Amino acid sequence: MKRRIAGGLLVAVAALTISLSLSSTAPAALVDKGLLIDVRVDLLPLGDAPATLANTGSVVGDFSLVNQPGMPPPQVEDIAGIRGIHINKDAAWQNIYEGPVAPSSVAGNNARSIEVWAYNPAVAGEEMLVAWARRGATGRNMSFGYGTHESFGAVGHWGGGPDVGWNDAGGAPAGGEWHHLVYTYDPTDGPGTTRVYSDGVEENFDANGALDAYDGFTFLIGGQHANNAPFGPTVEGQPGGLGGGNYRGLFASVRIHDGVLSPDDIANNFAEGVPLAIPEPSTLVLSALGLLGLLAVRRRRRM
Repeated sequence: MKRRIAGGLLVAVAALTISLSLSSTAPAALVDKGLLIDVRVDLLPLGDAPATLANTGSVVGDFSLVNQPGMPPPQVEDIAGIRGIHINKDAAWQNIYEGPVAPSSVAGNNARSIEVWAYNPAVAGEEMLVAWARRGATGRNMSFGYGTHESFGAVGHWGGGPDVGWNDAGGAPAGGEWHHLVYTYDPTDGPGTTRVYSDGVEENFDANGALDAYDGFTFLIGGQHANNAPFGPTVEGQPGGLGGGNYRGLFASVRIHDGVLSPDDIANNFAEGVPLAIPEPSTLVLSALGLLGLLAVRRRRRM
């Protein structure tokens, strides 16, 4: 009887090892629509955030930290079991991550989508999560935010009319919680329509008409390009002059597409959840092999 029990345990542990190994390497079933930028935080160690964030999207180039001189870097923190980078924690224009130049496929009046998993401790009027192009002319900026302003809390295309709030009366997704926030712009939807979603549900839209986002500017995480030469990132002490509000919270992942995510795509990606680190298969295998060895030794001693 003891031999049968030990044998059963060995089979169960082996099956568990195979299952865990497969699950750790299986790709997440996220929907992409021309994925240009893919940045995730879950594999980073806690503490000071790195100077470079890897981008695994199709656009070549990673994101580099631009930090206000004399200020501490952003922090990698765990909140509610989710790992994120907390930017602009100590000051409104403390730091930002700057990536490669945005391709022409997301400039002008072209389609685009942005996804961010974000945690904002206290939501202000204008807090821009992701941007490219620049401020300063109607319909020519591209900035997606997590702010309460009724006109541009969600989207800053610049110029009032093309801007979008999360709620036309003011407000935003609740602070102090993780949210999957999504922006889409579809130039073929009516005159050209912007939509914003939170946790898989559409929150607001604006049939704003054709846009003309500036070409040749870099992707930014945590702020936007200023509206006077030399149009640098909105970080104090860096070139650029006047800028808008930087995001003051955590982000766990950023994905930018040059296609339009559908409502079903967005619901699917929200249901997939925040990217979370899973132990390497080798670690799981070694642990399981150790347990197998221990069971084998006990079996031999009882024989």
